[in-house]
Amino acid sequence: MTRRIPLLALLLVLARLATAVETENPHGPLEIDCAVCHDTGSWAYRATDAFDHDRGGFVLRGGHAEATCADCHRDPRFRRVASACADCHVDVHDADLGYDCAACHDEESWLLRGSVHGLHAERGFPMVGSHAAAVCEACHPREQGFDYGATGTECIDCHESDYRAAAEPDHVLGGYDLDCSLCHSPVFQGWTDDNFRHDALYRLTGAHRMVECAACHALGYMDTPTLCFGCHADDFAAAVEPDHAALQFDEACELCHGTVAWTPASYDHALTAFPLTGAHIGAACLDCHVDDYAGTPRDCDACHGDLYAGAEPDHPSAGFGRDCQACHDTTAWFPSTWNHDEYFPIASGEHREAWSSCLDCHPAPGDYGVFSCIDCHEHGESEMNEDHDEEQDYVYESAACLDCHPRGDE
Repeated sequence: MTRRIPLLALLLVLARLATAVETENPHGPLEIDCAVCHDTGSWAYRATDAFDHDRGGFVLRGGHAEATCADCHRDPRFRRVASACADCHVDVHDADLGYDCAACHDEESWLLRGSVHGLHAERGFPMVGSHAAAVCEACHPREQGFDYGATGTECIDCHESDYRAAAEPDHVLGGYDLDCSLCHSPVFQGWTDDNFRHDALYRLTGAHRMVECAACHALGYMDTPTLCFGCHADDFAAAVEPDHAALQFDEACELCHGTVAWTPASYDHALTAFPLTGAHIGAACLDCHVDDYAGTPRDCDACHGDLYAGAEPDHPSAGFGRDCQACHDTTAWFPSTWNHDEYFPIASGEHREAWSSCLDCHPAPGDYGVFSCIDCHEHGESEMNEDHDEEQDYVYESAACLDCHPRGDE
């Protein structure tokens, strides 16, 4: 006879079997009590600091610390989540800037300006001056999907409106070059005159650095002359000391003047056929250029003829040549560099110790053309006649002595 089990008893057995089966955790293996994060009444999630995320190997910093669990853990099994940036963040640059998100972003700030600047430098556009302070959108306003690689790197690519709006000077009317870097630099703040790179076209030095732009560009900025005379023709014509026009001075002002000031003139005489040396260096211009500056003679005698006529010894009477530099130099007239031994040795040879003054041989004061041989030696006419009795055409006079003894030897 089959024994029947009461229905109530069967239900109790099944209930006991059900409670004996372990319920699977929807989060996967997780060593934390459910009540830490869930309310036991409604099973709803409640915020808690009990879970130490650092133990999971991914420390929450910056923006990550503010995110909810579900922002990163889309799958309730928490361990099924990757830690690479691209696993959670869509690359809006479409890999055009590479795959290393951390090169420009981190948890603290979504824009690391220093890294962005380095990236620009690597791509041939260093962020300096005004560019360093600009926001991305200022240079990349039309980028679609943050495709920054499509932006041009030439100044005009971003500053065409500045080029066309420029009124002083009018860049379009003046046909200015589209290469903005010829005149402007991002190192300076703005497009003003303060950052105009004038030296690239015409170097400003001395007084030129202090003048207003309009002083040189009175008729506009194009075709402005770069030669001094182009701007200073009036100064050239008005010069009276000396009169540049009347004396037909060279129109190359830089030969005599610098950019610091018109006076004193800095004329470099060394560049001419008559370099100034010795005493000539300290001479005033008008000492040599009495009448004018054109055609001034370069021969010593032209300026020093009066010294030749009054010289001691008497140059004309002695028959001295008018080639002053044969005996003198520009340092001083005295002492003379004239070498007597070239004509008749008195510093060498037989006569080197036979005289004490010029008058010993030149008895006529001031007239060095007169000389005496027979008055210097300790011998008489009869003695000389006897010594020369075999010499044809012998005459007892100084000129004859010199003819036979031009070097004063025996």
